[in-house]
Amino acid sequence: MKTPRFLAALLVTALAATASTARAQDRPTGVDVQQFRPGPGASDYLDILGGFTGKHLSLAGGFLVNHATGVLLTDRDGAGDKVDVVDSESVVDLLVSMSFFDAIELGVALPVIIGVKPGAGWAGADDPDEGMQVGDMRVVPKITIVNLERAFALAVAVPMSLPTGHDFGGYGAFSIEPTLVGDFVPASYFRMTVNVGGRFREDATLTSGDLALGKELTWGLGLKFSFLVGDQPFSVVGAFSGSFELPDQDEEVPPFEFVAGLEWRGIPGWAVTLGAGAGLTRGYGAPDSRVVFGVRYSSYSDCPYGPEDYDHFEDDDGCADWDNDQDGILDEADLCPNEPETVNGVDDQDGCPDRVLDLPEVKAGDASPLDSMTADDDHDGIVNGQDACPGQAEDFDGFLDEDGCPDADNDGDGVLDADDRCPLLAETPNGFEDDDG
Repeated sequence: MKTPRFLAALLVTALAATASTARAQDRPTGVDVQQFRPGPGASDYLDILGGFTGKHLSLAGGFLVNHATGVLLTDRDGAGDKVDVVDSESVVDLLVSMSFFDAIELGVALPVIIGVKPGAGWAGADDPDEGMQVGDMRVVPKITIVNLERAFALAVAVPMSLPTGHDFGGYGAFSIEPTLVGDFVPASYFRMTVNVGGRFREDATLTSGDLALGKELTWGLGLKFSFLVGDQPFSVVGAFSGSFELPDQDEEVPPFEFVAGLEWRGIPGWAVTLGAGAGLTRGYGAPDSRVVFGVRYSSYSDCPYGPEDYDHFEDDDGCADWDNDQDGILDEADLCPNEPETVNGVDDQDGCPDRVLDLPEVKAGDASPLDSMTADDDHDGIVNGQDACPGQAEDFDGFLDEDGCPDADNDGDGVLDADDRCPLLAETPNGFEDDDG
């Protein structure tokens, strides 16, 4: 599969479907009871907007399916019987985005409602459309203001909803939701994302269920814990989200929801997510249960093992490589971090391949060739025959440790490693603290 063509085709299909649906319907007023709104961006996950963007002109996209039950109730303050207005709803969100200049992103999310079932509490004059329909399309521009080498990002996103849906899938009016995004990666295995924004739209009313909506304060908190199972990267992802009505609106119980799942990234660039959750309140759109499944592609990697470690191994991808040679021995304990261990029962814990020597036949009384081949004058563990500096011991600092020579200045910036605060990163001579390396 040629991924960029696939994503481009997905975008064209989404736009065509939206245009067709927009022409076919009369924009009846409705209320979008779907609180779960996944973002289309390269670093977005579940319904949380990420703060990072992809590389210039890179594409991201995919789809996310969610099925929710007990989506809208007649009684939302918890004082009466719980009767469903919307018994269940299934939605597929088609997601596409493109990044520009490593800091700007433009995304499109098109929800396609593949099934909605009204409950016993529905009291409308006409039954809602239970067939497939398009919801309100979301256009999501985003700009990253601060990006500290994938350890922290601060961004501003402005999701805008276009009136392409109806009934339970749209408001029949334009809405805008400026959002501040903070993305933190304080450790190699942990990511936390915070969204705070406001949703501004025309007031909307759904007679069935006595639901009146207007302006809202929106929020979201995303968490991601990454780990390896063998050589397969997984992440546990979670998202808390909700909204509060702003002043001068009818009182409504605020909808809060939690969704968690497992994400697999075994194929570079791709992420497969399976999760479930439920509403934490009876607020509109906070369901009794929700199941989600999604497949996404992004040239951006959220670095499940942390930001780049600058060890002269794939340093241009921006992500840490804690086991360069993938032999199961972390680089910090691996004497040969770029050469995989030969698992043969001989020094299997040192991380180095074990070479088999082709020795000549030794006759009685002759000196053994091993005497010269195993000599190690500088006692650094590298025999003279393989030691480029047999009279100087290797310093084993994780930089060219296989050649047997000490490296007094790894980055070649003129500041010796003993005095260099960044021994693997060359000093930038600019008149400011040029002696710290």
